[in-house]
Amino acid sequence: MILEDSLRSVGQFSKPHGIKGEISLITQIGVSDGNEYVVCKMDGILVPFFIESKRWKSDNIQLLKLCNIDDEKAAKKFIGVDAFIPKNEEDKDDDDEITWDDLIGFEVVDDGNGNIIGNIIDIDDSTANVLCKLSRGNKEYIIPLANELITEVDVANKRLCIILPDGLMDL
Repeated sequence: MILEDSLRSVGQFSKPHGIKGEISLITQIGVSDGNEYVVCKMDGILVPFFIESKRWKSDNIQLLKLCNIDDEKAAKKFIGVDAFIPKNEEDKDDDDEITWDDLIGFEVVDDGNGNIIGNIIDIDDSTANVLCKLSRGNKEYIIPLANELITEVDVANKRLCIILPDGLMDL
């Protein structure tokens, strides 16, 4: 039985690529050569799918061909489905590498003035433009969360310092 705690998110499938069952996976880290399968949550159940082949299309899109997914119709069932790989020992011991999902619950601070912007309640990394949903008081905000905007990640204190573009919180 596969447990969700034993998995690491690698991205989300977006659409079929071609007619032979290849699927576009939007990802920041990708599925490495050492991974023989990906796990997807299908109808609320974690299901492993063995990988037949994989190749990079761009910096954040990896094309996966899964076993027994041989046409565009079968590949369309994966649109919007999250993909996971098993955590390995390096993932458990490596505090320097965290995923976008690990930031949920972090307090976000404006590095320019030190003001607390809000708390992260959700992250949408399904596209190249990662968006962060923040809660402050009874309001919610969506801000971009590009690597170049992040100045510090304090895992111990669950704090994320960013350079906030002027006027963004006024929208």
